[in-house]
Amino acid sequence: MKKIQIDKEIEQEIKELWEQGIKTIECCSGHGRDRGCIIVKKSSVKKMEELGYEREPNTGKWYSFYPKSIKEALKKNYEKR
Repeated sequence: MKKIQIDKEIEQEIKELWEQGIKTIECCSGHGRDRGCIIVKKSSVKKMEELGYEREPNTGKWYSFYPKSIKEALKKNYEKR
């Protein structure tokens, strides 16, 4: 079995995407510095959009979306200030 690593901040979100048939290539939580990303196969782009994911602009050949869980966490941290 192939071992993978997922940032703990987005682990549950990625597992839920897999359950819905999303094929991920790479993901990153952003480590508190940015919004992070979920890169998916072209075949999963339409489903990601249907699920309400925001596509990251200017990513060239990559199909990259912002994780919803990180967006909400950053929003909560900002509101605490």
